[in-house]
Amino acid sequence: MLALGWFGVDRERAFAVELALHLLHSIPVTLAGLWVLTASGLSLDDPRLQADRPGL
Repeated sequence: MLALGWFGVDRERAFAVELALHLLHSIPVTLAGLWVLTASGLSLDDPRLQADRPGL
């Protein structure tokens, strides 16, 4: 947001651009990670359950 201010962009527009770019970058990566997690047969509970079992 600060960098856009150096180019004369007002704060409201800079915030909107920053929020949109953040969402455009984080949502696809999160969805891809969840897809890979489920495709590999794991779940978010597995790390906690497997930590209690030795040898894994």
